[in-house]
Amino acid sequence: MPSTKDPILDYEAARSYNRNAFLLNHSWAFRAYSEIDRTFDRLGYVLSQGRDHNRKSYVSLIPFFLLMRRQSMNAFWALCSHQSFEAWVLLRPCLESALIVGKWIDDPAAAVVWEKRAEDRETYRKEYSGKKLRSRSLPDSSSIQEVLSRINDDFMHANPDYYRRHIDSREREDIIALNIHYFDAVLDHEAHLFAFLHLVVVLQHSLSQMLAALLVDQSPVDVGYDAFRTAYSHRYDSFLRDHPEQADVVRTLGLWPRVPQSSGAT
Repeated sequence: MPSTKDPILDYEAARSYNRNAFLLNHSWAFRAYSEIDRTFDRLGYVLSQGRDHNRKSYVSLIPFFLLMRRQSMNAFWALCSHQSFEAWVLLRPCLESALIVGKWIDDPAAAVVWEKRAEDRETYRKEYSGKKLRSRSLPDSSSIQEVLSRINDDFMHANPDYYRRHIDSREREDIIALNIHYFDAVLDHEAHLFAFLHLVVVLQHSLSQMLAALLVDQSPVDVGYDAFRTAYSHRYDSFLRDHPEQADVVRTLGLWPRVPQSSGAT
């Protein structure tokens, strides 16, 4: 980032510029995310109205859906600013919330361990770490948990990969200049944008299927996964064909082109 009289304001000006340029150059992505955001509202409404076969309500889970919506929106705006390293950190609680919901539906006693986290951190760590977050109730929870693990490895810790991803060096006469990147390069930004959008739609599809199996008096929410693929597959395929080096991000973080499960256990 260039040095100015006020680097803090300069940084915010660059973020603002990136967001405005994004809205002009990626209107398709903004439209796609607008639909995604509305879908969170529809999923929450079904949860607020529905009952299971014992006429039991699950309204206590609604705060998790509200958190999912908030974190997803914040992550999207970070991507608009060309800061994928921030976006994935922000999205992490969204994925974790969905996994926790599935775990609680499998076994309501898991909520007690969660509630008593401060009193018994060791039990909490064992029950809410790694593959223990996978559940039968949330379709594709294994894939979603794998993405969560990848986010932990790639964006939560200052490990060698994180360190090298953001720093480069250049020789200038008799000195070596070190630079740290505050914003994504163009191709990296595109890859993470594609990954993010597809992942959140897959997540919503899993949530919809979970609610459809649980709430017997509600119709399944069509999250628009098929419509998303119809509208944007050509963009994904063209990008990966032209830039195969970006495939790892799109496929492992975004789960493209994997078709999500329709029902059943993970």
